[in-house]
Amino acid sequence: MKRSIAFLYILLLLLTACSQSEGDSSSVGEEKNFSSEDSIQNEEESGESSNNAAFANEHTRKIVYQASLQLEVDNYEASAATIEDETAKLNGYIVSAADYAREEEENRAGVIVVKIPQEHFQDFITSLSTAGNRVREKELQAQDVTEEFVDTEARIRSKKAVEARLLAFMEDAQKTEELLAISKDLSTVQEEIEQLTGRLNLLKNQVNYASITISLQEEGVKIPAVKQELNTWGKTKEQFMKSVNTVLQGISSTIVFFAGNSPIIVPAAAICFLFFFFRRKRNKEK
Repeated sequence: MKRSIAFLYILLLLLTACSQSEGDSSSVGEEKNFSSEDSIQNEEESGESSNNAAFANEHTRKIVYQASLQLEVDNYEASAATIEDETAKLNGYIVSAADYAREEEENRAGVIVVKIPQEHFQDFITSLSTAGNRVREKELQAQDVTEEFVDTEARIRSKKAVEARLLAFMEDAQKTEELLAISKDLSTVQEEIEQLTGRLNLLKNQVNYASITISLQEEGVKIPAVKQELNTWGKTKEQFMKSVNTVLQGISSTIVFFAGNSPIIVPAAAICFLFFFFRRKRNKEK
């Protein structure tokens, strides 16, 4: 009896030891699995960071250049033509041009706004300064829009991914309510894509083409040109006819005055005549 109890006790100890060894081995396995999952996550994070770094390196700095110049010129038309020729030569274009002068004899002035490729920005500024123009004021500005540029591109990609998912959901949708809801969301996303694309195109244009505002002020002495045709005989005839017309208008006005006022003038003249006649006769009798 004692032997059987001892045997059972030993058997129980052996079973307990086996269960503990299996638990240890399973815990070791779980630790290994956990460490492997951590390594995969770390690899994904490192891969994502490397992708972001590579994406940032793909973009050079995006700089928007602007300039404003006030030039004093001797001949407005010649200077404006020079600016137009230089702009076309550098593959730029004119955005707007306006000139003004209150009278023909006064010096002209105007404002010309041009867009010049960024790589020719400094060359164009230098050409304006060395073309015989007197630079009265010059202002240069540079704005870094790299962050906005990259952010807009990233938002466009994100919106397009959402658009693709909505299109896939629309193909799988079977109920009318689902189609209407997806269509509404899709329309909103597509509108946002259009707005972001328009903003990105504007940034590209501003980066690729520098904006230059040129104010021109003509300071040369303006000498009125002598007219070639004096037309003396024609002017004499014109003045003679004006004088004749003035005399005829005076005569006509006199006739109209007396004829029109004859009902008043005739009686008044008769009364005046009788008054002076009787007065003179009375004076003679005395």
